[in-house]
Amino acid sequence: MIRAILVDDEPKSREVLKTLLNKFCPQVEVCGMAGSVDEAKGVIADTDPSLIFLDVEMPGGNGFKLLDELENRKSEIIFVTSYGHYAIPALRYSAIDYLLKPVDARRLDVALQRARQRLSASRPAGGGGLTDQLERIARIVSRSEEHTSE
Repeated sequence: MIRAILVDDEPKSREVLKTLLNKFCPQVEVCGMAGSVDEAKGVIADTDPSLIFLDVEMPGGNGFKLLDELENRKSEIIFVTSYGHYAIPALRYSAIDYLLKPVDARRLDVALQRARQRLSASRPAGGGGLTDQLERIARIVSRSEEHTSE
């Protein structure tokens, strides 16, 4: 199950996306919604989503500002916006995809396929993220080196 939040200042846009996800993407659980950058920070802290559907332009800040202000971001990002000219900056934030409104169900499905691939690569079977796995490997190598030097 992919835990996701929707961040968009337009309530109707949030509801349309939530409806699409519920109808066509049963593997996604919408665990929160926010209408501003400040509200999104709280929802992210409360829900720890693996995926954020993020609008760019919002009153009081934009989606890029939110990403800049998140410390140790673990969530993957799919931008959902009405503006095509933010696609290049979105790539700099390692966005999984960039969907233009109105969101097409087929494009949403492709974006979620990419999300599943990236999430499974960063959270291997057996638990933990990529960093956790690398730390476990480093401990194993260190123990192995200790045993060979004895």
